[in-house]
Amino acid sequence: MGIDVEPCSRSVSPAVIELLAPLAERDALTAWTAYEAIAKADGRGIGLPIGHLTHIPGSARWRVTGGEEYAVVHRELMTDSLLAVAWNNETPPVLAIATVDGISQPSIP
Repeated sequence: MGIDVEPCSRSVSPAVIELLAPLAERDALTAWTAYEAIAKADGRGIGLPIGHLTHIPGSARWRVTGGEEYAVVHRELMTDSLLAVAWNNETPPVLAIATVDGISQPSIP
């Protein structure tokens, strides 16, 4: 499992936005937090090239080139931050997340 949290006010540099362009259907911060959570779950951290990550359209799943598939759930936290949790099997981790809208349990859409 990998987790990333970024402030919603964080700006993503133009260079990173360009690298994230293949993930175009996602906004930059959502794509960045998904990348960081998956990179941590994968074990390579920022050594995982962004270009090796592909979003599977219409789902919360992402595929690493030559590797595994990960589910990613995003939630906005009460601290005005965006949380991404990534895992690589069909069963989501058991956790409760305190969000702006209350307590949330992750699920795979």
